[in-house]
Amino acid sequence: MINLLLSLAAGAAAAIAILLLSSFGWVAAVGPGAAVAVAAYYLLSRRTFKRLEAVFEEAKKEIMAQKFEKAVRTLEAAFALGPWQFLVRSQIHSQIGVLQYVRQEFDQALPHLEKSFSRHWLARAMLAT
Repeated sequence: MINLLLSLAAGAAAAIAILLLSSFGWVAAVGPGAAVAVAAYYLLSRRTFKRLEAVFEEAKKEIMAQKFEKAVRTLEAAFALGPWQFLVRSQIHSQIGVLQYVRQEFDQALPHLEKSFSRHWLARAMLAT
């Protein structure tokens, strides 16, 4: 969400700069402003998902080392990325819910699976069972 606001602000700033610094009208400023907004959103969302991917890799290493509680704490620390991008929180909930379900901690897994990403089929299947 913050990424969206930042990219819209960048697009608006580019459009206003073109409008004020050139003799073109507002119609000519909309296209480049929209292009800047789309490019900024793409770059910001990629940056956020790269950080999320790094957290998932760290959690994977901890799972391989049989340190499940530390893996859950690592994933929970990634909730800080939630306000930055849409669907990040639901993906983290999916991963935590699946991990706790596999460990047969069903009571702890249920709230996470209920908040999981709707297209994460494994989490949804675990929720259904």
